[in-house]
Amino acid sequence: MSTTPTSTASIPKSEWINYTHASLHEVFGMMLGMKITPCEDAAVVSQITSIVGLAGSLCGLFSIRCSRESGAKMAEKMLGTPECDSQILDALGEICNMLAGSFKSRIPGIADTCMLSIPTTIDGADYHIHALGSGQRFEILVKCDEELMQVILQVNS
Repeated sequence: MSTTPTSTASIPKSEWINYTHASLHEVFGMMLGMKITPCEDAAVVSQITSIVGLAGSLCGLFSIRCSRESGAKMAEKMLGTPECDSQILDALGEICNMLAGSFKSRIPGIADTCMLSIPTTIDGADYHIHALGSGQRFEILVKCDEELMQVILQVNS
């Protein structure tokens, strides 16, 4: 059964945020066994950033920014071992990939027409990301088992 693709321009801001929150709860709750709670007015220490590109019927970037400690806790939950320092960057990249995949699966009709890039992970804090194109940017700040994390969705028009 074929589903007619949704025009991403017709999706209201509240839906983009709802799709992102639902994906966060799915990936962190079901895949990592971690609780996600909304957070406001806190500063995330961005020492690690993972980015997954969206291309096709939906173009943009999906990224996660967190501290090294947050990344270590996520990697530990994902891999089931506390001895995972060397795997933090790969684990965060895979978590970002799972979030982006969960996110795109929630938008009616784009699953087969939107592709994800291989995750890119930045280790460091002194950088700026500039996405080409015009569009909308959504930033969500959450606590993941009491560790702060920022999720950013950049949707190009």
